[in-house]
Amino acid sequence: MVELARVLIPIDFSECSARALSVATRLANGSGALLILLHVIERRPARLDLLQHRFAQILPPMPASVAERTHARVLFGDPVERILQTAKGCDCILLGQFGHRRRGLALGRVAAAIRRKAVCAVMIVDAEGRVSESTAAA
Repeated sequence: MVELARVLIPIDFSECSARALSVATRLANGSGALLILLHVIERRPARLDLLQHRFAQILPPMPASVAERTHARVLFGDPVERILQTAKGCDCILLGQFGHRRRGLALGRVAAAIRRKAVCAVMIVDAEGRVSESTAAA
């Protein structure tokens, strides 16, 4: 496993992304890594305050030492492009296997694209909390 100093966790409020955040919290607690939580919205919502409230609700209880090294961002645009842009300088992207639409595939659309295009390590968390690791594509 790679040494983790900066870990990006894309959040879409799905069950898998909540499990990925839980795994990331445990990793950061043991390694001292900085966590970057990212939510990408394809269209700008009418009420950003509601989105910020929802983002705050997903955060699980974290040890204070992890919470002080956790940063949250909300960006607008294509999820794959924004995740890859934000991942520059990160050691790892840790994301859920699926978003809200499972459709019987092995990986969701965003997770598959990130695994294929990322230049850092990618860890994918399934609905049961199991982690699979991929090496960087480039």
